[in-house]
Amino acid sequence: MKYRSKIQLYILGATALIYAAAFGYFLVRYANQTTRESFKLVDITVSDNAHKVLADLNVDIGLSRSLAHTIGAYRAIEPEKQMKVFETIIFDTQKKSPDYVSIWASFERSAFVDSWDKPYGRDVISAMRIGEEFKLNRYTKNLDGDVVGSSYHNLKTAKREAFDNPYWYSLTEDGENMTLITSVCVPILENDNYIGLAGLDIDLQRYDKITREIKPFESSDALLISNDGQFVTAPDPAMLGKNIYEFFPDMKSHEIIEKIQEGENFSFMFEDKGVEKYCSFAPIVLGESITPWSLVLVTSKSEIISELRSTQAIMILVGLLGLILIGLLVRRIANSVVNIIERFTVFANEINDGNLKAEVDVERNDEIGELGRALKAMSNSIYKMALGLHKSGDEITDTSKYLNDSSQSLTGLANRQAAAVEEVASSMEEMAANIAASTENAKKTEEIAMTAQQELGDTVEAVRSSHEEIQQIVDKISVISDIAFQTNILALNAAVEASRAGDSGRGFAVVAAEVRKLAERSRDAADSISSSAEDVLTSSSKAREKIEILLPEIQKTTEYVREISTAGMEQNNGAMQINNSIQDINESTQHSAASAEEFSVTAVELTKQSDELKKAIGKFQV
Repeated sequence: MKYRSKIQLYILGATALIYAAAFGYFLVRYANQTTRESFKLVDITVSDNAHKVLADLNVDIGLSRSLAHTIGAYRAIEPEKQMKVFETIIFDTQKKSPDYVSIWASFERSAFVDSWDKPYGRDVISAMRIGEEFKLNRYTKNLDGDVVGSSYHNLKTAKREAFDNPYWYSLTEDGENMTLITSVCVPILENDNYIGLAGLDIDLQRYDKITREIKPFESSDALLISNDGQFVTAPDPAMLGKNIYEFFPDMKSHEIIEKIQEGENFSFMFEDKGVEKYCSFAPIVLGESITPWSLVLVTSKSEIISELRSTQAIMILVGLLGLILIGLLVRRIANSVVNIIERFTVFANEINDGNLKAEVDVERNDEIGELGRALKAMSNSIYKMALGLHKSGDEITDTSKYLNDSSQSLTGLANRQAAAVEEVASSMEEMAANIAASTENAKKTEEIAMTAQQELGDTVEAVRSSHEEIQQIVDKISVISDIAFQTNILALNAAVEASRAGDSGRGFAVVAAEVRKLAERSRDAADSISSSAEDVLTSSSKAREKIEILLPEIQKTTEYVREISTAGMEQNNGAMQINNSIQDINESTQHSAASAEEFSVTAVELTKQSDELKKAIGKFQV
């Protein structure tokens, strides 16, 4: 995979993953928060409207309280006049408040009728409007006892304000014009003793308008539910006065009626005809009522979160656009980085191919620009190094060639010197043998001096032969002296060249110094031998002359023979010394020849290494 693709894959993948995770987390959190806020809006709406209904009912209970307090205030008048006053009060109140179905009061006979000694039984006074007329009724109830469990019995026992559960009533009292009404009841107390009940009946249709106007969402339906679970208001008239479980049996699991009776705020989700809906209940507790009602708002969940979904769609679209923008940005960055890397790669390949004059220009002030300048500086350094190596390679090649030629010349001279020294050594051995023989003959001549005269001719001939051989030795020693002189000059030249070569010629300088020393020793030995040989030559010449001149004086032969014997011994010793010196020269010459061979091999190896160096740097163009 290309580096460009890797950058795009890794960076874009990681960025997309982090972006998607963060965006998803934010989106989910936003969705949850918005959903909660939307549900909370429904809860707030139903709670606010429950307070509106309660405010309307508070007017009703306020009127009932006023009636109860007024009746209580008239307890001090004469008993026979009380009922007339109560009738007047109730009738006048009804006329002043014609919107109520009726206004009434119930009086416990045990508290208002002195002759009544039972704890039950009551007198009822009610005023109502029928059409355009007002009617006052008075009747008795519960003379046979209170009905245990009835709403009145519960109110009497609790001595608390209450809503009565809704019931159907004919406004014209003829079975027609049936409407759902309820009673707002306030107990009449005297010293905390229950003596009666004041209240009014309300046509619950007036709350239908209020609940229909509660529309936080298009699909919202507001319903007013009584303490026993009846629908007080509903979008479908068929639901009025019916129990909530009759239409929604699945809601029994939520214990709705129990929670209404407890005056709780609660909400839940339920499914109605395949549509998921949200129900929010807000209690309506009238005064100190023991029978709270509840206002419920039912809204489709999909509509509650519809705005959320549209916002989510917009957010997702924005997120995708952001991701695309990030992708384009990453792609542009990747292309920029890879283009620079490709330029660096081309530059490096040109350097590798030997083009040390390659250029790379990156006009940037960041780390990439610093890298480009560093590569350019590296190229310049390599160029200078290659240029120096080219020059050094040429110089080493020339030096190695010169050393090779010098070593070969020195090897030839050393070999020739070794051959000459061997020849001299052979001659010296022969001369030493002759000298030894002469010495031995001289001794014998001393013994047979008397007979030397007969053999004098042979002696003269032997002296002549010795003279010639000594002359040959002198000539050969001259050759050795010339070889030593030439070797000394060659060693001097080798030392000069070794000093020019520097460290690489240091070893050869040592060899040259040793050769020079050997050459000097050879020259000294040759000079010494030459001097001795010249002495011997002179002596032999004189001896020959004397023998030829003093031949008649043979009588002196004994003395001359003794001198010859002594000279022969000296010659023998000198010959032995010369022979030893020549052996030393021979060994030194052989060593010089071996050293010259090694020097020649070293020079050849140096030439090979110089060629390899030039070959290695030959690819670089300088």
